[in-house]
Parts: sequence; structure tokens; C-alpha cells
Amino acid sequence: MYEINKVYITDPGDPSVGIPATDWIIEGYMMFDDKKEMEKAREALIDAWEFICGERVKVMFDFELDEMDLEKED
Repeated sequence: MYEINKVYITDPGDPSVGIPATDWIIEGYMMFDDKKEMEKAREALIDAWEFICGERVKVMFDFELDEMDLEKED
């Protein structure tokens, strides 16, 4: 079971031509039964934001950022 409260979406932009990176945060409780279901949701978000931005974006869930923070502390 995966419980998520925030989704972080990043469009890296292209600084070489003056397009800055852009970030979005989607807040709200989400629950996925398994990793496969969670990855389907990630791909759907990537596809939706690619349509909006015209570029492939990176999608991370709150627990992934928490894990990265813990790794930095070690």
C-alpha cells in the first residue's frame, strides 16, 4: 500500500535558450494498492503534463523525496 500526500512535477526547461525550470506541487491524499498502480499514475501525470508543457517532465512522490533527504543525511 502506498499513501501519498504530495506529487512534485518538474519541467527542466532549457536554460540555454532562456526557458527556466518550472515546478508544480499537487497536494491531496492518494492511495495506491501496489507499485504497479502507482507507476501507472506517475505515467498518466507525465503524459498530462507533457501535453500541457510540450516537454517530458519528472514526477516524484513525497515519500521518494523523503527517502532522498534521508540518504543525504547519511
